[in-house]
Amino acid sequence: PIFSLFEPALIMQGQWHQTIIWVSLNVLAVFVIAGASEGHFYRIGRLSPWVRLPLFASGLLIGFPEWTTTVVGLAAAAGLLALSLRLRSRQASPAVTSGAPGE
Repeated sequence: PIFSLFEPALIMQGQWHQTIIWVSLNVLAVFVIAGASEGHFYRIGRLSPWVRLPLFASGLLIGFPEWTTTVVGLAAAAGLLALSLRLRSRQASPAVTSGAPGE
């Protein structure tokens, strides 16, 4: 709700395309903040503790209705989630052995 103080389009007082853009970005921000708060993100699973605080901050940046902070928040959230997903897949894959099959 506090972000509506900075962008009238969030309370349907701006142009329709700005309203659609900022409401969509704020819905995304809520999902990112909720995932960081809960420590579990859709399609990624459990988040590492070190990811949660920066991801929460990224969600706040996404929600702030100003293009620079929004883009920085989107890039940071995407990077953190990609890194978290990569680390998760690396931990889940079995170790490769150099021995011959059947040994």
